[in-house]
Amino acid sequence: MKYAIMSDVHANPAALETALFDARRRKCQRFIMLGDTTGYGYDPVGALNLVKQNFDVVLIGNHDSACVGKEPPLQMMMNPNYDLDLSARDLLSADTRAYLASREYLFAEDSFACVPADFPTPQAWRYIMTEVDATINFSSRSERLLFCGHTHHAAVWEQDAKGSVKEHFEKRLSKPAIAAESISFKVNNNSRYIVNVGSV
Repeated sequence: MKYAIMSDVHANPAALETALFDARRRKCQRFIMLGDTTGYGYDPVGALNLVKQNFDVVLIGNHDSACVGKEPPLQMMMNPNYDLDLSARDLLSADTRAYLASREYLFAEDSFACVPADFPTPQAWRYIMTEVDATINFSSRSERLLFCGHTHHAAVWEQDAKGSVKEHFEKRLSKPAIAAESISFKVNNNSRYIVNVGSV
């Protein structure tokens, strides 16, 4: 089965529609959303409707959590990025807020696992940015493939059979792509991987 794993829609249904079109063109059969359907963008209602209609698994991101009132008040006060989430809360129906609030922080199946941010402490919303971060995350799970989002930029870390970790794609997190692109990546059967899928 071919999976499409996406993240960080941030209330941009037009971008999500483009990503969904591309995934269906590539014959994807199962769809997983890693979180942050809300936040920043212009249409949280439209984005959530698309997610609910098209994704088999939907996780909760930090902006979703803030939007439905699950983040601690101090965090809400300290992070100005959450102001839009407070505004979006009023736009969502009670049913939609309940749907978002019921989403999980982690999904695991067979040889892979998915999380919005990092694996050891999903609700702390930590970023996987460095090889040290990746090593900690590899140690927290046994699955061969680990998928995350949260940084908005795609990246891949590989852990070889000896436990050494290296980053691929020339430090993409600090030098993100400036245009849409498609990159194929062949996995080594003896390695494990963390894949940050970036933002739609």
